Amino acid sequence: MLKHYVEHRDDFWLPGWQEVIDNLNECKGEPVYHTDTMGVIVHEVRHESYLQVQEFAAVLSNEYDNAPVSCHTYISFTDKAKTFGKHVDDLDVYFLQVIGETQFTVWEDDEEYVHILKPGDMLHIPAGLYHDTVPLTPRVGISYGVEV
Repeated sequence: MLKHYVEHRDDFWLPGWQEVIDNLNECKGEPVYHTDTMGVIVHEVRHESYLQVQEFAAVLSNEYDNAPVSCHTYISFTDKAKTFGKHVDDLDVYFLQVIGETQFTVWEDDEEYVHILKPGDMLHIPAGLYHDTVPLTPRVGISYGVEV
C-alpha cells in the first residue's frame, strides 16, 4: 500500500497571485465554487499564463498509465476560509502549495500526521486516506486528482 509523503519541489512552476486571479477571471461562467468565507475553488485551467498547471497533470497521467487527472485551484483570501473538513477521496491526490501556508492533517495506519506546507511543497495522499486542511494564511494550492 502506498504511503502519504511530503516533498519540496524546486522544479515546479508556482504561479503568483496575478496568474491565479487571471485564471479565475477567465473562468467566469464556468463551474467555480465559493466556500462560505473568502474561499474559492476553480475547476478549470483557462488563462494562457496558467497552462503550465496542465503540464504536471500530463506527467501524472503518464505515470498512472494515462489515467484521467483533474486540476483544482484552492484559493483562500484569508486564514478564516472554510475547507471541506476531515474527508476521504477516492482519487490519489497530489497537492502543490503555491502561495502562503496550509496545514494538512493526514490519518494513516492509526496515526495522525500534521504537515505545514509552504510554497513548493507537494503532499501526496493516496486514495482512501482521511485528511483535513486548514489555511494558515491567505493561500493558493493546486490539487491534482488521479483516477485510480
